[in-house]
Amino acid sequence: MPTLARTESPRGHEPVDPTARVDVIVPTHDSGEVARECLRRLGADPRVGRILVVDAASRPEHVVALRRWCRECGGVAELRPLRRNRGFAASVNEGLLATTSPFVLILNPDCLVAPGAIGVLVDALEARADCGLAGGLLLDEHGREQRGSRRDLPGRRQAIGRGVGLRGAGWDFDHLGRPMPEAPVRVPAISGAFMLARRASIERVGGLDERFFLHFEDLEWCARFGDHGLGILFVPQATALHEQGSSSRARPHFVRFQKHRSMLLFDRLRWRSAWHRATRPLFVAAVWTAFVLSTAPRLLRRAARINSATSPARTARRPSSVATAG
Repeated sequence: MPTLARTESPRGHEPVDPTARVDVIVPTHDSGEVARECLRRLGADPRVGRILVVDAASRPEHVVALRRWCRECGGVAELRPLRRNRGFAASVNEGLLATTSPFVLILNPDCLVAPGAIGVLVDALEARADCGLAGGLLLDEHGREQRGSRRDLPGRRQAIGRGVGLRGAGWDFDHLGRPMPEAPVRVPAISGAFMLARRASIERVGGLDERFFLHFEDLEWCARFGDHGLGILFVPQATALHEQGSSSRARPHFVRFQKHRSMLLFDRLRWRSAWHRATRPLFVAAVWTAFVLSTAPRLLRRAARINSATSPARTARRPSSVATAG
């Protein structure tokens, strides 16, 4: 968890340009075409001073596309390629070390921010000196609220409830389905997909925990902000369309594995009572059992499709691709 240097110009100890209101960090890995629209919207936003695209060892064709899309932003966007993929938290931290503006926005490349939304987040955070983080409302393609915009810090009850599909305030740590507030409100946690931080607060709290490769790193960061007495705002007026998982669909089993691993890491780091330590082996067994039960049927269906496509009977029915002399 790197500690940030005090805010200063890259040229030395000159004061930061007050018009450079927000630095935006966009962590990418094999991101699709939606990242182009994400960057275009950011480049057109007057509250954005700099866009730091931190790419975690994408395939060459994706890096070429990112360079082109950064140029299309008119010099506001800068690509920072990493030699290997160390996870979401590590990519964000690389960007944090290069920031200079008083506010930093962390944004997934599959998030399309509505015009004016960044300014709404900044204004909401500036109005609350007791808060260090602010998140907006994430919407799906139908304009409905997505999970994660506003939530609690998950305990084991909520983790088990999510795993077996139970809903309700006592079982699920997401606030989806609860009445939408009319103004910014404090919540225990927000989503790292669309998250604005006061840079001075980051200097107190530190960066994201790089022990998390994917998932739960944003929840752990929210918890640490709370440990430092810094509140977290949910701002429903700041919206973004989230095309969730556009860069992770190619590796669903890997993503599911990291989600379960990160859940266990979060549990170990946050809940340390004697009861939690005593029951941890049971919880670990339950989490990995849930992973196996959710993954095995998918792997079996995939294997069946492959076997069906390559079976001798099916191959024999395929027309020959070799022309024969008449």
